[in-house]
Amino acid sequence: MRSRLPLALAALIGASVVLAPARAATKPECPVLSEQQKAALAAGEVVVWSSREAANGDVASATGVVEIRGTEAEIFAVLCSEAHSVAASKAMKECRIEKDERPAADHRRLTVTYRMKAVGSEFQWTVVRDVYEGRGLLTFEISPDHENDIAWTAGQYSIYPGQSADTVLVVYVSNLDSGRRIPRWVEEELTQGSLKRYLRYLKTATEAG
Repeated sequence: MRSRLPLALAALIGASVVLAPARAATKPECPVLSEQQKAALAAGEVVVWSSREAANGDVASATGVVEIRGTEAEIFAVLCSEAHSVAASKAMKECRIEKDERPAADHRRLTVTYRMKAVGSEFQWTVVRDVYEGRGLLTFEISPDHENDIAWTAGQYSIYPGQSADTVLVVYVSNLDSGRRIPRWVEEELTQGSLKRYLRYLKTATEAG
């Protein structure tokens, strides 16, 4: 039997929570980057920053940006791949697409189940991923129709023109509620570290073709 993890820990290890609901196909504006951040991206680095809402100390937000030499189609191919999802994380044991639907010409909907083992516990959750390739947008939200070992998760990837003609920027914005179950420094390290590692993998896998 799987061990049910607290929402905070599961969210840190798995996908993070974003402000925009998964079903809303509204693409946010690309964040304004400093010259130092632009230089880091051009050098192949991943830029990550975080914040915490003053009004609600339990909510931590993080943003990750990476510049990738490739097309939106190539990036979405990695984002929507079962094999890449498993390869991107040592803790990920299984990624299984339950449904692959086409609600509209530029709208692909994937129901995906993930199984992960971390901190001595194994857990799984299922999300609905809405892919709008023509808009450079992928959102996901937990599926209430499935058994989940985490209470709720949602997320969003957005793609924008890069700093050169053959690159694009991938922006991953997340925020999460720690639930006060683990030390705040652990939350921040896992959140930013996990986000950075995945964006590095996305860059490497896409550019490798």
